[in-house]
Amino acid sequence: MTTCLRCSTPLPPGGAGCLVCGYGSGSPGTGPVDVLPADPPVAAPHLLAQALVVLLGLCAVCDLLGVLTGWHYLAGLGRLLADPALDVDTVTGAEARYGTVGQLQPLTYVATGVTWLVWQYRTYGAVRDLGATGLLRHGQGWSIGAWFVPFLNLVRPLRMVDDLWTGPDPELPDRGPLTAGRGTRLVPAWWAALLGACLLSRIGAALPAETLEQLRNGVRVWLAGDLVWLAADVLALLLVHRLSRRVRAQARVRGRLATV
Repeated sequence: MTTCLRCSTPLPPGGAGCLVCGYGSGSPGTGPVDVLPADPPVAAPHLLAQALVVLLGLCAVCDLLGVLTGWHYLAGLGRLLADPALDVDTVTGAEARYGTVGQLQPLTYVATGVTWLVWQYRTYGAVRDLGATGLLRHGQGWSIGAWFVPFLNLVRPLRMVDDLWTGPDPELPDRGPLTAGRGTRLVPAWWAALLGACLLSRIGAALPAETLEQLRNGVRVWLAGDLVWLAADVLALLLVHRLSRRVRAQARVRGRLATV
């Protein structure tokens, strides 16, 4: 399909001028008929989004295990503090299980974080190619860089993910530049949970653990952190799944969804 250079309306067959604005019809000042080739297809990173959803689900499972084993360990510490005559070995098993889960969690976070960066970078490019250049407040490279700049990483990743959501709204027109669609509470909820989880992790790592009382207080903070991390995982999983569907739907509406 070819379109008018002036108003982007599809041109009739046979080389006639535009029926809407008259461009190329022979009227004064119009000149010959010029046509534009069809827009190229856009490859929405659907498979990458599916892999990210799986990894986020794995993170959620590990954090749930952290909550369960942490709660058991915390209860054991409470019994020791209530009755000093109890043998410390009564909580050794619970401590070992909690420690094993604590070693698995960073591994899942790293794998998920790397996949997230690649997914966000490619999704940002897909939304840009769909015509949302004016809606994207930052360049594509910031999809990765914004996460590593101190203080800037408290705000910019949120803004960029919000742009990804409002840009590819499948209810928007199927031609011309994209305009901002409706936002969602899912984005700020996910970001608040993520920041809260990171803050609790930092606090837990900084607390002393020289006595049983200090150890119990530290486990309480880590347990709260695991709960918030679990919430962040679930919110991120929903966000990636729904945002990926929106990008594919917008590309399909515009007839530009790549088949590969």
